[in-house]
Amino acid sequence: MKKELLLVMFLVFDYEKLKFKCGLEIHQQLNTNKLFCSCKTLINNEYDFSFERKLMPVVGESGRIDESALNEFKKRKKMKYFGNYETSCLVDMDSEPPHEINHEALIIAIQMALLLKMKLVDEIQVMRKTIIDGSITTGFQRTALIATNGYIETSIGRVPIESLVLEEDSCRKIKETEKEIHWALDRQGTPLIELMTAPVLKTPQHALETALKLRELSRKLKIKRGIGTIRQDVNVSIKNGARIEIKGFQNVKQMPKVIDKEIQRQLKEKKLVPQVRVVLNDNTTKYLRPLSSSSRMYPETDALPIKITKELIEEARRILPRIIDVKKELLKLGLKEEIANQIERTGQYEKFKHLNARIKNPKLVSTYLLINKKASTELLEKVLINLQKKKITKQNAKQIIKQNINLSDLKKFIAETISEDDIRKTINKILESKKELLNDERAFKMLMGLVMKEFKGKADGSLVSKILKEEIKKKLKSVIRKF
Repeated sequence: MKKELLLVMFLVFDYEKLKFKCGLEIHQQLNTNKLFCSCKTLINNEYDFSFERKLMPVVGESGRIDESALNEFKKRKKMKYFGNYETSCLVDMDSEPPHEINHEALIIAIQMALLLKMKLVDEIQVMRKTIIDGSITTGFQRTALIATNGYIETSIGRVPIESLVLEEDSCRKIKETEKEIHWALDRQGTPLIELMTAPVLKTPQHALETALKLRELSRKLKIKRGIGTIRQDVNVSIKNGARIEIKGFQNVKQMPKVIDKEIQRQLKEKKLVPQVRVVLNDNTTKYLRPLSSSSRMYPETDALPIKITKELIEEARRILPRIIDVKKELLKLGLKEEIANQIERTGQYEKFKHLNARIKNPKLVSTYLLINKKASTELLEKVLINLQKKKITKQNAKQIIKQNINLSDLKKFIAETISEDDIRKTINKILESKKELLNDERAFKMLMGLVMKEFKGKADGSLVSKILKEEIKKKLKSVIRKF
Protein backbone atom coordinates (compact mmCIF):
# COMPACT_ATOMS: atom_id res chain seq x y z
CA MET A 1 0.00 0.00 0.00
CA LYS A 2 2.81 2.42 0.91
CA LYS A 3 4.58 1.70 -2.38
CA GLU A 4 1.36 2.41 -4.30
CA LEU A 5 0.88 5.73 -2.51
CA LEU A 6 4.50 6.66 -3.18
CA LEU A 7 4.02 5.84 -6.86
CA VAL A 8 0.94 8.05 -7.06
CA MET A 9 2.85 10.96 -5.52
CA PHE A 10 5.25 11.06 -8.45
CA LEU A 11 2.75 10.24 -11.19
CA VAL A 12 0.38 13.11 -10.52
CA PHE A 13 1.18 14.69 -13.87
CA ASP A 14 1.72 13.58 -17.42
CA TYR A 15 5.03 15.44 -17.73
CA GLU A 16 5.35 14.81 -21.44
CA LYS A 17 1.87 16.15 -22.17
CA LEU A 18 2.61 19.21 -20.01
CA LYS A 19 5.77 19.80 -22.11
CA PHE A 20 7.69 19.77 -18.83
CA LYS A 21 11.16 21.29 -19.14
CA CYS A 22 13.68 21.12 -16.32
CA GLY A 23 17.39 21.80 -15.85
CA LEU A 24 19.78 22.05 -12.92
CA GLU A 25 22.43 24.47 -11.72
CA ILE A 26 24.79 22.92 -9.16
CA HIS A 27 27.10 25.19 -7.14
CA GLN A 28 29.86 23.35 -5.24
CA GLN A 29 32.45 25.01 -2.97
CA LEU A 30 36.07 23.90 -3.42
CA ASN A 31 38.33 23.17 -0.45
CA THR A 32 41.07 25.68 -1.24
CA ASN A 33 41.98 29.24 -0.31
CA LYS A 34 39.94 32.05 -1.88
CA LEU A 35 39.73 32.40 -5.65
CA PHE A 36 41.39 35.81 -6.07
CA CYS A 37 43.48 36.14 -2.87
CA SER A 38 45.29 33.87 -0.41
CA CYS A 39 42.82 34.19 2.49
CA LYS A 40 41.53 31.01 4.12
CA THR A 41 37.97 29.83 3.45
CA LEU A 42 36.83 29.25 7.03
CA ILE A 43 33.64 30.27 8.81
CA ASN A 44 34.66 32.64 11.60
CA ASN A 45 32.18 34.51 13.81
CA GLU A 46 34.82 36.71 15.47
CA TYR A 47 35.22 40.05 13.67
CA ASP A 48 38.15 42.48 13.65
CA PHE A 49 36.55 45.24 11.57
CA SER A 50 33.36 46.39 9.83
CA PHE A 51 32.33 48.93 7.18
CA GLU A 52 29.19 50.12 5.38
CA ARG A 53 28.37 50.39 1.70
CA LYS A 54 25.55 51.18 -0.73
CA LEU A 55 25.58 49.52 -4.16
CA MET A 56 24.27 50.74 -7.53
CA PRO A 57 23.52 48.84 -10.76
CA VAL A 58 25.66 49.40 -13.87
CA VAL A 59 25.08 48.91 -17.58
CA GLY A 60 26.07 45.44 -18.83
CA GLU A 61 27.76 44.50 -22.10
CA SER A 62 24.36 44.55 -23.87
CA GLY A 63 23.99 48.22 -23.03
CA ARG A 64 21.12 47.66 -20.59
CA ILE A 65 20.71 47.43 -16.82
CA ASP A 66 19.72 44.01 -15.54
CA GLU A 67 16.15 43.99 -14.17
CA SER A 68 17.00 41.88 -11.09
CA ALA A 69 19.84 44.29 -10.19
CA LEU A 70 17.51 47.26 -10.60
CA ASN A 71 14.94 45.52 -8.39
CA GLU A 72 17.51 45.11 -5.58
CA PHE A 73 18.64 48.73 -5.93
CA LYS A 74 15.07 49.98 -5.43
CA LYS A 75 14.99 48.39 -1.96
CA ARG A 76 17.52 51.07 -0.87
CA LYS A 77 18.96 48.94 1.92
CA LYS A 78 22.23 49.82 3.65
CA MET A 79 24.85 47.07 3.69
CA LYS A 80 27.19 46.48 6.64
CA TYR A 81 30.10 44.05 6.33
CA PHE A 82 32.05 42.27 9.08
CA GLY A 83 35.42 40.58 8.64
CA ASN A 84 38.49 39.19 10.37
CA TYR A 85 42.09 39.25 9.14
CA GLU A 86 42.39 35.46 8.80
CA THR A 87 39.57 35.10 6.27
CA SER A 88 39.35 38.51 4.58
CA CYS A 89 41.62 41.15 3.11
CA LEU A 90 41.59 44.29 0.93
CA VAL A 91 40.42 42.25 -2.07
CA ASP A 92 37.26 41.29 -0.16
CA MET A 93 36.73 44.94 0.78
CA ASP A 94 37.08 45.95 -2.89
CA SER A 95 40.02 48.16 -1.89
CA GLU A 96 42.58 46.19 -3.92
CA PRO A 97 42.47 44.52 -7.37
CA PRO A 98 42.04 40.74 -7.53
CA HIS A 99 45.22 38.66 -7.29
CA GLU A 100 46.09 35.90 -9.77
CA ILE A 101 43.42 33.20 -9.97
CA ASN A 102 43.90 30.35 -7.45
CA HIS A 103 45.89 27.67 -9.30
CA GLU A 104 44.60 24.76 -7.20
CA ALA A 105 40.97 25.79 -7.76
CA LEU A 106 41.61 26.04 -11.51
CA ILE A 107 43.09 22.51 -11.57
CA ILE A 108 40.07 21.12 -9.69
CA ALA A 109 37.72 22.80 -12.19
CA ILE A 110 39.66 21.23 -15.09
CA GLN A 111 39.48 17.84 -13.35
CA MET A 112 35.69 18.11 -13.12
CA ALA A 113 35.55 19.01 -16.81
CA LEU A 114 37.60 15.90 -17.62
CA LEU A 115 35.32 13.68 -15.53
CA LEU A 116 32.30 15.03 -17.41
CA LYS A 117 34.08 14.64 -20.79
CA MET A 118 33.67 18.36 -21.49
CA LYS A 119 35.39 20.52 -24.08
CA LEU A 120 37.77 22.93 -22.34
CA VAL A 121 37.91 26.51 -23.61
CA ASP A 122 41.19 27.64 -25.16
CA GLU A 123 41.40 30.78 -23.04
CA ILE A 124 39.69 31.75 -19.78
CA GLN A 125 38.27 35.27 -19.64
CA VAL A 126 37.10 36.35 -16.20
CA MET A 127 33.77 38.20 -16.34
CA ARG A 128 31.79 40.35 -13.92
CA LYS A 129 28.19 39.32 -13.15
CA THR A 130 26.21 42.20 -11.62
CA ILE A 131 24.89 41.38 -8.13
CA ILE A 132 23.80 44.31 -5.96
CA ASP A 133 21.74 42.61 -3.27
CA GLY A 134 24.72 43.29 -1.02
CA SER A 135 25.98 39.71 -0.98
CA ILE A 136 29.23 40.80 -2.69
CA THR A 137 31.05 44.01 -1.72
CA THR A 138 32.09 44.79 -5.29
CA GLY A 139 28.56 44.75 -6.70
CA PHE A 140 29.52 41.93 -9.05
CA GLN A 141 30.59 38.29 -8.93
CA ARG A 142 33.78 37.24 -10.74
CA THR A 143 33.04 34.25 -12.93
CA ALA A 144 34.96 32.36 -15.63
CA LEU A 145 33.78 29.80 -18.19
CA ILE A 146 36.05 26.73 -18.09
CA ALA A 147 34.36 24.12 -20.29
CA THR A 148 31.24 23.26 -22.33
CA ASN A 149 29.45 20.27 -23.91
CA GLY A 150 29.85 17.43 -21.44
CA TYR A 151 27.44 14.79 -20.18
CA ILE A 152 26.47 12.43 -17.40
CA GLU A 153 24.73 9.06 -17.77
CA THR A 154 21.46 8.46 -15.88
CA SER A 155 18.88 5.66 -15.74
CA ILE A 156 16.71 7.50 -18.29
CA GLY A 157 19.58 8.41 -20.60
CA ARG A 158 22.40 10.86 -21.14
CA VAL A 159 22.03 14.36 -19.66
CA PRO A 160 24.13 17.05 -21.39
CA ILE A 161 26.18 19.37 -19.16
CA GLU A 162 26.12 22.67 -21.03
CA SER A 163 28.73 24.57 -19.05
CA LEU A 164 31.22 24.46 -16.19
CA VAL A 165 32.05 27.79 -14.60
CA LEU A 166 34.57 28.69 -11.89
CA GLU A 167 33.38 31.60 -9.78
CA GLU A 168 33.61 33.20 -6.35
CA ASP A 169 30.99 32.63 -3.66
CA SER A 170 29.09 35.47 -1.99
CA CYS A 171 29.09 36.78 1.59
CA ARG A 172 27.30 35.00 4.41
CA LYS A 173 24.18 36.80 5.66
CA ILE A 174 24.20 37.43 9.43
CA LYS A 175 21.13 39.60 9.95
CA GLU A 176 18.49 41.51 7.99
CA THR A 177 16.10 44.30 8.99
CA GLU A 178 13.81 46.57 6.98
CA LYS A 179 16.60 49.11 6.46
CA GLU A 180 19.88 47.17 6.41
CA ILE A 181 21.59 43.81 5.97
CA HIS A 182 24.66 42.54 7.87
CA TRP A 183 27.10 40.30 5.97
CA ALA A 184 30.16 38.25 7.01
CA LEU A 185 33.10 38.40 4.57
CA ASP A 186 34.49 34.95 5.46
CA ARG A 187 32.58 33.10 2.70
CA GLN A 188 33.00 35.75 -0.01
CA GLY A 189 35.61 34.68 -2.56
CA THR A 190 35.41 30.95 -1.80
CA PRO A 191 35.89 29.14 -5.15
CA LEU A 192 32.75 27.57 -6.59
CA ILE A 193 32.24 25.19 -9.49
CA GLU A 194 28.91 25.86 -11.22
CA LEU A 195 27.54 23.08 -13.43
CA MET A 196 24.55 23.70 -15.69
CA THR A 197 22.62 20.87 -17.31
CA ALA A 198 20.56 21.18 -20.47
CA PRO A 199 16.78 21.50 -19.79
CA VAL A 200 16.16 17.85 -20.71
CA LEU A 201 15.27 16.27 -17.35
CA LYS A 202 12.16 14.16 -17.93
CA THR A 203 10.57 14.09 -14.46
CA PRO A 204 11.13 15.48 -10.95
CA GLN A 205 12.66 12.12 -9.95
CA HIS A 206 15.02 12.35 -12.92
CA ALA A 207 16.10 15.78 -11.66
CA LEU A 208 16.86 14.30 -8.23
CA GLU A 209 18.82 11.40 -9.72
CA THR A 210 20.91 13.79 -11.83
CA ALA A 211 21.60 16.10 -8.86
CA LEU A 212 22.74 13.14 -6.73
CA LYS A 213 24.99 11.77 -9.49
CA LEU A 214 26.66 15.16 -9.98
CA ARG A 215 27.12 15.51 -6.22
CA GLU A 216 28.72 12.07 -5.95
CA LEU A 217 31.02 12.82 -8.88
CA SER A 218 32.16 16.10 -7.32
CA ARG A 219 33.04 14.24 -4.11
CA LYS A 220 35.88 12.52 -5.95
CA LEU A 221 37.62 15.92 -5.98
CA LYS A 222 38.90 18.34 -3.34
CA ILE A 223 35.64 19.98 -2.31
CA LYS A 224 34.11 21.28 0.89
CA ARG A 225 31.41 19.22 2.58
CA GLY A 226 28.60 19.99 4.98
CA ILE A 227 25.57 22.26 5.12
CA GLY A 228 25.84 25.24 2.77
CA THR A 229 28.81 23.93 0.76
CA ILE A 230 26.65 22.77 -2.15
CA ARG A 231 23.56 24.50 -3.54
CA GLN A 232 21.16 23.20 -6.17
CA ASP A 233 18.94 25.47 -8.27
CA VAL A 234 16.18 24.05 -10.46
CA ASN A 235 14.83 25.70 -13.62
CA VAL A 236 11.26 24.60 -14.44
CA SER A 237 8.71 25.46 -17.12
CA ILE A 238 5.57 23.87 -18.60
CA LYS A 239 3.37 24.47 -21.66
CA ASN A 240 2.19 28.12 -21.88
CA GLY A 241 4.34 28.91 -18.85
CA ALA A 242 7.60 30.74 -18.17
CA ARG A 243 11.02 29.72 -16.89
CA ILE A 244 11.06 29.70 -13.10
CA GLU A 245 14.32 29.35 -11.19
CA ILE A 246 13.89 27.73 -7.77
CA LYS A 247 16.53 28.27 -5.07
CA GLY A 248 17.01 27.35 -1.42
CA PHE A 249 16.79 23.56 -1.20
CA GLN A 250 17.70 22.59 2.37
CA ASN A 251 17.70 18.94 1.36
CA VAL A 252 18.19 17.74 -2.20
CA LYS A 253 15.69 14.92 -1.61
CA GLN A 254 12.82 17.41 -1.37
CA MET A 255 13.40 18.33 -5.02
CA PRO A 256 10.63 16.12 -6.55
CA LYS A 257 7.95 17.43 -4.14
CA VAL A 258 8.99 21.06 -4.70
CA ILE A 259 8.91 20.65 -8.49
CA ASP A 260 5.47 19.00 -8.42
CA LYS A 261 4.08 21.77 -6.21
CA GLU A 262 5.60 24.37 -8.52
CA ILE A 263 3.84 22.71 -11.47
CA GLN A 264 0.57 22.89 -9.53
CA ARG A 265 1.15 26.60 -8.91
CA GLN A 266 1.92 27.28 -12.59
CA LEU A 267 -1.23 25.44 -13.69
CA LYS A 268 -3.34 27.67 -11.43
CA GLU A 269 -1.64 30.97 -12.39
CA LYS A 270 -3.30 32.90 -15.22
CA LYS A 271 -0.24 34.99 -16.05
CA LEU A 272 3.30 33.69 -15.70
CA VAL A 273 6.48 35.71 -15.98
CA PRO A 274 10.10 34.52 -15.64
CA GLN A 275 11.18 34.85 -12.02
CA VAL A 276 13.32 33.47 -9.19
CA ARG A 277 11.50 31.76 -6.32
CA VAL A 278 12.72 30.38 -3.00
CA VAL A 279 11.72 27.08 -1.35
CA LEU A 280 9.61 27.20 1.85
CA ASN A 281 9.38 24.62 4.65
CA ASP A 282 6.18 23.12 3.23
CA ASN A 283 7.88 22.51 -0.18
CA THR A 284 6.00 25.37 -1.85
CA THR A 285 7.86 28.41 -3.23
CA LYS A 286 7.54 32.18 -2.93
CA TYR A 287 8.60 35.03 -5.20
CA LEU A 288 12.15 36.30 -4.63
CA ARG A 289 13.06 38.55 -7.58
CA PRO A 290 12.89 38.88 -11.39
CA LEU A 291 14.95 36.41 -13.41
CA SER A 292 18.43 37.70 -14.28
CA SER A 293 19.38 38.37 -17.88
CA SER A 294 22.58 38.45 -19.96
CA SER A 295 22.68 42.24 -19.57
CA ARG A 296 24.35 41.84 -16.18
CA MET A 297 27.60 40.41 -17.62
CA TYR A 298 30.67 42.42 -18.61
CA PRO A 299 34.46 41.75 -18.74
CA GLU A 300 36.65 41.91 -15.61
CA THR A 301 39.35 44.38 -16.63
CA ASP A 302 41.50 43.66 -13.55
CA ALA A 303 42.07 39.97 -14.37
CA LEU A 304 44.28 38.80 -17.23
CA PRO A 305 43.08 36.06 -19.61
CA ILE A 306 44.45 32.56 -18.87
CA LYS A 307 45.31 30.04 -21.58
CA ILE A 308 44.42 26.42 -20.81
CA THR A 309 47.67 24.81 -21.91
CA LYS A 310 48.59 21.15 -22.40
CA GLU A 311 50.69 21.45 -19.25
CA LEU A 312 47.65 22.49 -17.18
CA ILE A 313 45.57 19.61 -18.55
CA GLU A 314 48.39 17.10 -17.92
CA GLU A 315 48.75 18.38 -14.33
CA ALA A 316 45.01 17.92 -13.77
CA ARG A 317 45.09 14.39 -15.24
CA ARG A 318 48.16 13.40 -13.21
CA ILE A 319 46.49 14.12 -9.87
CA LEU A 320 42.96 13.13 -10.90
CA PRO A 321 41.72 10.54 -8.39
CA ARG A 322 40.81 7.09 -9.68
CA ILE A 323 37.05 6.87 -10.07
CA ILE A 324 35.87 3.67 -8.43
CA ASP A 325 32.58 2.05 -7.58
CA VAL A 326 32.71 2.74 -3.83
CA LYS A 327 29.74 0.55 -2.96
CA LYS A 328 31.19 -2.41 -4.88
CA GLU A 329 34.54 -2.07 -3.08
CA LEU A 330 32.83 -1.96 0.33
CA LEU A 331 30.66 -4.99 -0.39
CA LYS A 332 33.79 -6.93 -1.34
CA LEU A 333 35.04 -6.37 2.21
CA GLY A 334 31.96 -8.09 3.64
CA LEU A 335 30.02 -5.01 4.71
CA LYS A 336 26.22 -5.06 4.54
CA GLU A 337 24.62 -3.14 1.67
CA GLU A 338 22.96 -0.67 4.05
CA ILE A 339 26.32 0.18 5.67
CA ALA A 340 28.03 0.47 2.26
CA ASN A 341 25.29 2.85 1.11
CA GLN A 342 25.73 5.04 4.20
CA ILE A 343 29.51 5.30 3.76
CA GLU A 344 29.11 6.16 0.07
CA ARG A 345 26.25 8.64 0.66
CA THR A 346 28.08 10.51 3.43
CA GLY A 347 31.32 10.68 1.42
CA GLN A 348 33.38 8.82 4.03
CA TYR A 349 35.03 6.23 1.80
CA GLU A 350 38.51 7.82 1.88
CA LYS A 351 38.37 8.06 5.69
CA PHE A 352 37.19 4.44 5.87
CA LYS A 353 39.96 3.27 3.54
CA HIS A 354 42.66 5.00 5.62
CA LEU A 355 41.34 3.59 8.91
CA ASN A 356 40.88 0.07 7.57
CA ALA A 357 44.47 0.06 6.32
CA ARG A 358 45.56 0.63 9.93
CA ILE A 359 42.94 -1.36 11.84
CA LYS A 360 42.36 -4.18 9.30
CA ASN A 361 38.82 -4.80 10.52
CA PRO A 362 36.20 -3.41 8.06
CA LYS A 363 33.18 -4.12 10.24
CA LEU A 364 34.72 -2.51 13.32
CA VAL A 365 35.84 0.56 11.33
CA SER A 366 32.45 1.03 9.66
CA THR A 367 30.58 0.71 12.98
CA TYR A 368 32.50 3.53 14.66
CA LEU A 369 32.98 5.63 11.51
CA LEU A 370 29.22 6.12 11.13
CA ILE A 371 28.66 7.29 14.72
CA ASN A 372 29.78 10.83 13.89
CA LYS A 373 30.91 11.84 10.39
CA LYS A 374 32.49 15.02 11.83
CA ALA A 375 34.93 13.07 14.03
CA SER A 376 38.50 13.49 12.78
CA THR A 377 40.40 10.62 11.16
CA GLU A 378 43.14 10.97 13.80
CA LEU A 379 40.67 10.65 16.68
CA LEU A 380 38.95 7.63 15.11
CA GLU A 381 42.28 5.92 14.51
CA LYS A 382 43.47 6.38 18.11
CA VAL A 383 40.12 5.27 19.53
CA LEU A 384 40.02 2.11 17.40
CA ILE A 385 43.63 1.18 18.18
CA ASN A 386 43.00 1.56 21.92
CA LEU A 387 39.73 -0.35 21.59
CA GLN A 388 41.54 -3.27 19.96
CA LYS A 389 44.11 -3.23 22.77
CA LYS A 390 41.24 -3.26 25.33
CA LYS A 391 42.48 0.04 26.75
CA ILE A 392 39.03 1.64 26.42
CA THR A 393 35.54 0.16 26.54
CA LYS A 394 33.10 0.01 23.64
CA GLN A 395 30.75 2.30 25.52
CA ASN A 396 33.50 4.88 26.05
CA ALA A 397 34.64 4.57 22.43
CA LYS A 398 31.13 5.43 21.22
CA GLN A 399 30.89 8.34 23.66
CA ILE A 400 34.29 9.73 22.60
CA ILE A 401 33.41 9.65 18.90
CA LYS A 402 29.86 10.95 19.38
CA GLN A 403 31.15 13.93 21.36
CA ASN A 404 34.20 14.35 19.06
CA ILE A 405 36.39 15.06 22.10
CA ASN A 406 39.89 16.54 21.97
CA LEU A 407 42.74 14.07 21.58
CA SER A 408 44.21 15.25 24.87
CA ASP A 409 41.05 14.12 26.72
CA LEU A 410 41.38 10.61 25.28
CA LYS A 411 44.07 9.84 27.87
CA LYS A 412 41.53 10.31 30.68
CA PHE A 413 39.33 7.55 29.28
CA ILE A 414 42.34 5.25 28.83
CA ALA A 415 43.54 5.91 32.38
CA GLU A 416 40.06 5.15 33.81
CA THR A 417 39.61 1.88 31.89
CA ILE A 418 40.14 -1.24 34.00
CA SER A 419 42.78 -3.63 32.63
CA GLU A 420 42.09 -7.29 31.75
CA ASP A 421 44.18 -8.49 34.71
CA ASP A 422 42.19 -6.33 37.13
CA ILE A 423 38.92 -7.57 35.60
CA ARG A 424 40.01 -11.17 36.19
CA LYS A 425 41.04 -10.47 39.80
CA THR A 426 37.71 -8.77 40.59
CA ILE A 427 35.72 -11.60 39.00
CA ASN A 428 37.60 -14.23 41.02
CA LYS A 429 36.98 -12.29 44.20
CA ILE A 430 33.22 -12.19 43.49
CA LEU A 431 33.13 -15.89 42.52
CA GLU A 432 34.82 -16.83 45.79
CA SER A 433 32.10 -15.02 47.72
CA LYS A 434 29.31 -16.52 45.59
CA LYS A 435 30.40 -20.17 45.25
CA GLU A 436 26.84 -21.37 45.69
CA LEU A 437 25.91 -19.84 42.33
CA LEU A 438 28.54 -21.64 40.24
CA ASN A 439 26.39 -24.68 39.41
CA ASP A 440 23.31 -22.61 38.58
CA GLU A 441 23.22 -21.71 34.87
CA ARG A 442 20.51 -19.14 35.52
CA ALA A 443 22.84 -17.34 37.96
CA PHE A 444 25.18 -16.10 35.20
CA LYS A 445 23.17 -12.92 34.65
CA MET A 446 23.21 -12.22 38.37
CA LEU A 447 26.98 -12.70 38.54
CA MET A 448 27.44 -10.53 35.45
CA GLY A 449 25.36 -7.80 37.07
CA LEU A 450 27.43 -7.93 40.26
CA VAL A 451 30.69 -7.68 38.30
CA MET A 452 29.53 -4.79 36.07
CA LYS A 453 28.23 -2.93 39.11
CA GLU A 454 31.70 -3.22 40.63
CA PHE A 455 33.32 -1.75 37.51
CA LYS A 456 30.86 1.17 37.15
CA GLY A 457 31.07 1.26 33.35
CA LYS A 458 34.89 1.31 33.26
CA ALA A 459 35.21 -2.18 31.76
CA ASP A 460 34.03 -3.51 28.42
CA GLY A 461 30.90 -5.66 28.83
CA SER A 462 31.80 -8.24 26.17
CA LEU A 463 35.28 -8.67 27.67
CA VAL A 464 33.84 -9.04 31.17
CA SER A 465 31.35 -11.66 29.90
CA LYS A 466 34.14 -13.62 28.20
CA ILE A 467 36.41 -13.62 31.29
CA LEU A 468 33.51 -14.44 33.62
CA LYS A 469 32.64 -17.54 31.57
CA GLU A 470 36.31 -18.60 31.53
CA GLU A 471 36.69 -18.22 35.29
CA ILE A 472 33.41 -20.05 36.06
CA LYS A 473 34.58 -22.91 33.83
CA LYS A 474 37.92 -23.05 35.68
CA LYS A 475 36.20 -23.07 39.06
CA LEU A 476 33.86 -25.88 38.02
CA LYS A 477 36.76 -28.00 36.69
CA SER A 478 38.60 -27.46 39.95
CA VAL A 479 35.55 -28.66 41.93
CA ILE A 480 35.23 -31.79 39.72
CA ARG A 481 38.95 -32.63 40.16
CA LYS A 482 38.65 -32.33 43.91
CA PHE A 483 35.59 -34.56 43.91
